[in-house]
Amino acid sequence: MKRNTKIIALVMAIALALTMAPADSADAAKKVNVKKVTVKNSITKDSKNVVIAKGKSIKLLSEVKVTPSKAANKKVKFKSSNTKVATVNKKGVVKGVSDGKAKITVASEKNSKKKATINVKVVKNAVKRVSFAVKEITLDEGKSTTVAAKVEGKAGVSKILAWKSSNEKVALVNSKGKVTAVAGGTATITATAADGSRKKATYKVKVTDKVNFVSAKVVNPTTITFALDKPMVLTADLLSILRKVNCNGQYMNTLVITDVTTTDNINYTIHVDNLSAVNEGDYVRIECPSLTGDKKYIEVSYAESTTAYTGEVISKWMQNEYGTDTFSFDEEVGYSKLSISNLPAGLVAVVKDGTLIVQGKPSATGVVTSTITGCDELGNSITKTVKFIVGSRTVMVGASETVNLLFDSQSVGEIHGVTVVGGSGSYQLKVIEDKNNIVSNKAASGNLTNNYLDDYGNQMVNIRVYGAGDYTITVRAIDKVDSKKTCDIVIPVKVAQCASISGTIKDASGNGISAAAIYFANKDKNAKFGKIFYAQVDEKGQYKVNLAPGNYDVICGAGNLLEALVSNDAKYMFNQSFAEHNSTYDITLPVYKVFIPNGRDTVIGEAIEIDGVEWYSNNEYVGMGNTLYLKPGTYQLEGIEEIIRTIDVKDYYLQYKYNVTVTVTNSNVEAQFTRTEISRTAYE
Repeated sequence: MKRNTKIIALVMAIALALTMAPADSADAAKKVNVKKVTVKNSITKDSKNVVIAKGKSIKLLSEVKVTPSKAANKKVKFKSSNTKVATVNKKGVVKGVSDGKAKITVASEKNSKKKATINVKVVKNAVKRVSFAVKEITLDEGKSTTVAAKVEGKAGVSKILAWKSSNEKVALVNSKGKVTAVAGGTATITATAADGSRKKATYKVKVTDKVNFVSAKVVNPTTITFALDKPMVLTADLLSILRKVNCNGQYMNTLVITDVTTTDNINYTIHVDNLSAVNEGDYVRIECPSLTGDKKYIEVSYAESTTAYTGEVISKWMQNEYGTDTFSFDEEVGYSKLSISNLPAGLVAVVKDGTLIVQGKPSATGVVTSTITGCDELGNSITKTVKFIVGSRTVMVGASETVNLLFDSQSVGEIHGVTVVGGSGSYQLKVIEDKNNIVSNKAASGNLTNNYLDDYGNQMVNIRVYGAGDYTITVRAIDKVDSKKTCDIVIPVKVAQCASISGTIKDASGNGISAAAIYFANKDKNAKFGKIFYAQVDEKGQYKVNLAPGNYDVICGAGNLLEALVSNDAKYMFNQSFAEHNSTYDITLPVYKVFIPNGRDTVIGEAIEIDGVEWYSNNEYVGMGNTLYLKPGTYQLEGIEEIIRTIDVKDYYLQYKYNVTVTVTNSNVEAQFTRTEISRTAYE
């Protein structure tokens, strides 16, 4: 039993020894396959040549392509062909011994037949200094340049340099020192002497991104926005805005920029002064020569959202008599395309130069409702209802357009006429239905009084309502020659509740401005209850105006309405919303009160009243009389007065020049005038 145990143990030991024995060396050699050996200069990356100064060292970098790719299989041996010129150690460090030439061979330890060589030239003197004439340059994205490096040393030094960029995402540099800007940022360019002296120099490259305009928009008459494709800091002095009216014209008008704002240096908002306000249809060009890209300007036209216009009109015709009538898209921009449907029998329509012409002989009396549709160049549309009324000598036909009224807290009225054709051409009206009793000039019989007549002597309806809503009135037109000839006409009346707006227009000190105006322009171009509203303030700066509910552009300024609209000190407020109720809308203008008191002529002992003097600053009108409202600044005011005065029983035509120097800071101020007589002419 013990003998069997020993035999089994011996067998197991032999088997274990066999499994741990090394493989046959011939089989192992076959498994290592050296494909290629390469070598290069660690400084210049040159695989052919090394130039090294005597006494200096340069490391060679070797690479072995082998399978299996193990570190043990990548070992190499270095050998110099002339150790009196250059030596090389087992790590590949070459040292210059004396000037001359040698070759360094690199061979694989696994397969000595796989090798590479590199030429070595040893020069006597080493580089003492490398330098650049500049410390920093700026390049636009995509541009290239070469900054020459100065290599200093004794005669015969190698001037070969190795070039490197610290950030190749910003700037690239080639073996000759040529730098190419890739993208915005900063990189350091280093030039290193390739002779082993380790002398080097650097300079910085700042790359400026190519920044271009990508979009622009006219938001409202005094606000323009634009966007860049990359961030860039821009100020008003770097920008110009020009405008023109005709698309093929030249930009002749330069807008005055008041401020430029941005939160990200990409999206910008520009405000221009009131006198530079852009009109709808204008073309605007934003220029910025400082942009580093190719697109240094951008053009845009000012067009607000398109409008769907509606309307109604009445067209009069006589049966079997030739007639013509024309229709157009009154609010069109450019040319428009029009068409009409459901014409009365006997009439035809043609379109010439954007005008729709209806002509012919209508064959039957009555009312035919047609529809004109069309659109203009900007996409504004029109839908107009046309009531063709066709009468005859024996048949009267009439119609009425809709009456649109705006109601405040009291009452509202309008004198309205109807359109009648046929009969004798002369008629009188009688109200036959007025459920809400809104006709104020009717007798108990329903006949209208003759208080209101049209240009042809025909009666008109005086409508007065006391609340918002829809109403109808039916009147009968009665021929004045033959009372048996009549026609009934329905008058639709639509009454909307107004928005009653009141407030105070104040100066920057918070005091009411005694002479100011406010102007409301309805944003709804198809508004039926009013498009323009305005008010003048009282002596306390207070105003009240009733307007149709909706959104408005508001202009407010000192002076009368015209002065307020053209003043550069006016305040523009765009797309303001006003609803159907009483609202307080106070406005503060960025101006201060300048009071110029009357004076006294001490020579003749008379008071000098200046309430009629018109004041100008730099030839710009700023107001009239004793009270002006001005922005902060220093002003040289001038005014001219022309009067007729009796002097020594003789009449003279006198001209006086008034001068005021005033500085407006952040408060109201009083200023004194001087007066100079500039001409005196005998008045005949």
